[in-house]
Amino acid sequence: MMTASGSSAAQPLLPHEQYQQQQPQQQHDGQPHCRVWPHSSSRANTTTNNNDNNNDTINSNNNSNNNNSNNSNSNSNSQPQLQQQVLSVIQASLAVAVAVLVTLLDNFPYGFLLFPMAAELHCVGISMVLMSAASAQFVFGVGSQLPEGLGCMIVENIPMLHSMANSVTLLLQETPDKIVPTVIALYISASLLTSTAFCLLGYLRMDQVFLLLPKPVLMGCIGGMGVYILTAGIGAATNVPWEWSSEVLLLQVAQWSKAALLVVLELQLLLLARRCKGSRLEPYVLPVFFLGLIPCCWGALLAAGLSHGEAQALGWLFGNLPQSEGLLAHWALLKWDRIAWWVFPQQLLLLLGIVVFSCLHVPVNVPALSRATGRSEVDVNHELKVHGVANLVAGLLGSVQNYMVYSSSLLYFKCGGGSRFASVSIAILVVACTRYISLLIPFVPRCLAGVLLFHLGLELIREALVDTWQNLDALEYAIALGITIICNISFMEGLLVGVLCSCFAFAVQSGRSDPVESAYYPGHGMRSRKMRSLPEIQVLAQELGQAVFIVRLRGPLFFGNAHALPRQFYGLSCPSVVLDFQGVVAIDASSWGQLDSVADYLSNRKIELICSGLPEKLLVRAQRGHHLQDARISCNLNSALEDIEQQILDRADRSPQGQLVRRDVFQRPALCRTPLAPSEADCEFFERVCSELLSGSESALNNNSNNINNNNNSLRSFFDFEHVASGSVLWTPGESADFAFLLVRGHVGVRYNHYNNNSNNNNNNNNNNNNNSNNCERADGRADDEGVFAEASFPGQFTGELDLFTGEARKNTIVATEDLWMWTITRASLLRMQTESLQLAFALQSITLRYASHRMYRSMLDGHLHSV
Repeated sequence: MMTASGSSAAQPLLPHEQYQQQQPQQQHDGQPHCRVWPHSSSRANTTTNNNDNNNDTINSNNNSNNNNSNNSNSNSNSQPQLQQQVLSVIQASLAVAVAVLVTLLDNFPYGFLLFPMAAELHCVGISMVLMSAASAQFVFGVGSQLPEGLGCMIVENIPMLHSMANSVTLLLQETPDKIVPTVIALYISASLLTSTAFCLLGYLRMDQVFLLLPKPVLMGCIGGMGVYILTAGIGAATNVPWEWSSEVLLLQVAQWSKAALLVVLELQLLLLARRCKGSRLEPYVLPVFFLGLIPCCWGALLAAGLSHGEAQALGWLFGNLPQSEGLLAHWALLKWDRIAWWVFPQQLLLLLGIVVFSCLHVPVNVPALSRATGRSEVDVNHELKVHGVANLVAGLLGSVQNYMVYSSSLLYFKCGGGSRFASVSIAILVVACTRYISLLIPFVPRCLAGVLLFHLGLELIREALVDTWQNLDALEYAIALGITIICNISFMEGLLVGVLCSCFAFAVQSGRSDPVESAYYPGHGMRSRKMRSLPEIQVLAQELGQAVFIVRLRGPLFFGNAHALPRQFYGLSCPSVVLDFQGVVAIDASSWGQLDSVADYLSNRKIELICSGLPEKLLVRAQRGHHLQDARISCNLNSALEDIEQQILDRADRSPQGQLVRRDVFQRPALCRTPLAPSEADCEFFERVCSELLSGSESALNNNSNNINNNNNSLRSFFDFEHVASGSVLWTPGESADFAFLLVRGHVGVRYNHYNNNSNNNNNNNNNNNNNSNNCERADGRADDEGVFAEASFPGQFTGELDLFTGEARKNTIVATEDLWMWTITRASLLRMQTESLQLAFALQSITLRYASHRMYRSMLDGHLHSV
């Protein structure tokens, strides 16, 4: 709102502006105003010395006050900074403590699974797992772009490592002293191979390569891992190693109380996680639950009156482990002369599976963690190299594979961690705890390890088989479920079966798709891109649709869908068939056989086959076909149509002067268009549509609004307002364009009859004794569904105006689906307008070009690109 002086309304003032506005004005007559005490001149002179002395005193006092205030300000500023630094140190220390506990809790249960053949080696397995996590943590803290990342042993590799240990035990059962050295050597080899794969992927910048694994296979393998880890959790809680046998199941039933406790704890954890989902407490649910489980279990044991030894005997606590001989005790077991090297080739599939599944996580975990921590500039290929170094260190230390775990890293970040010093500190603390792991494990409740494994397995099953229920179709879900089952018998067999089943599913799914993108007669309005005269266009409009049948192919042609090709050509009777391969990406041997049989079928019916759009590599293969080699080759569909058009024009009838002669075509009875007197609203509708279409034009018609209205009235004088009954056919393909209309009310359907656009003409020609032996019709008499319209015209649209201006024949069928009220202009009125007023004719031509441009852009949305 403007004030009386013309300035804008007052804007809200900033705090310092408000303060300045509240002070009295300090200016007078345009000069700064200084406050002066009313001293007389004599007094001023006599008191000058006193004033100077007083000023010196005041200045000294002010300086001392300023120094005191500066000291107080510095003291007051240093205190919050010190407090903030102390709080930061406390927060970082707590975050490090949480990270160490989470790393220990996440990793130590899997150490029990590394050596299933010897329970006395559980401590060695735990030491190897923790050393792998510590080495990864150190490398990530030093070289990763995500210092928040926490290292962890790759849990998903446990089933394959377990299978590898069992396989070696069976192969070396006659020489048991070679089992442990061979298993450790295989674990080290897997780590070194994984390191090599990580480094190559990062160096070659191939971070997306492992995402090519089919999703059903990946989900099935994850589901199999989930079932394995879940059952391992039950075995850890009940002290009965899980096996799929009736004897072990009976032993598990005998320990039903421990299994029931495991289920109850998992339900409580799920309920607690659900209640805290989306809140600030969500990241703390898992660590607090697992840490709180230790004192709760010990409280329950003390309440039951059980001593430490009794609790171990009853299976509530882990048993005593052999004294750890050091961080690298497993190297004492790795006796090189005891390694059975001949076993390694038989474990290649498992080694390959370990490498593949190790590399799968980084392209997923790293981008997810970078988004969660706000680090958008993380290079995945750099992280692949860092993972390669981490696994190289783990291999040199004789440990298993590792990676950056997402969930624990996010928890560590939300707890305030993230510095490189803190990450290295975590690695050092984990190594320190590893030395005393044999003293700590006997005090850990079995249900803690059980619920850790049980929860992880349940989460993997949910991810693989529950969350994908809506994303996979029935066949893909059946494959994922089958792989889950097979992986618990043999992991690598499950992986191989999954890949084969995915190939089968791809063949079935692709086989459902029709390799034929479209099959049609060119009909009226479709021709090559070559510019031709109006007589040539008129001849081609009559003859081209009867001379050639076009089949456009797409996608891969293979054994699953190539069987649909021959059906497209049954019953054809026309001079030429064009097979367009422009959209084909690959052709297998079965498809070439089908194409050769099509060429043989057409050759027997004296139909010329033209192949267009064949790439160079496919062209060589096509020339090897027994019948396909006789086909004519064109570089593209346009070239093929141009050659056929030229053949039609060469054999067309000509006058003695050499001019093309158009054959007489059958004319339908005249359309019943009833003239009506337009209402005022109908006239306003016409003027509004024309004004909108001519707005912005540089023609003389729209210099001003009065000129526009006057010329619209003049333009309307060449139009007639008419009515057409519902169900009337306004025109059909091949008819001459004698009128166009602007639809006011009603609805018009546009039908393209490519398949049977010649049937009516054939019947009509038969009635007029003008048969053509080259009619391209189907012997089986199939026709398109006439109830489906390809396009529609609505009120406010011009229809038929292009053919009226160019003089070409109609190209489609127009049907009135409702009663029509329309403004109509005939050819006679157009010619009269061009004679009487070129200005109005130019205006109507501008309207026509606006609609032509509109239709062009609509076709571009369907993928048809234009050069203009």
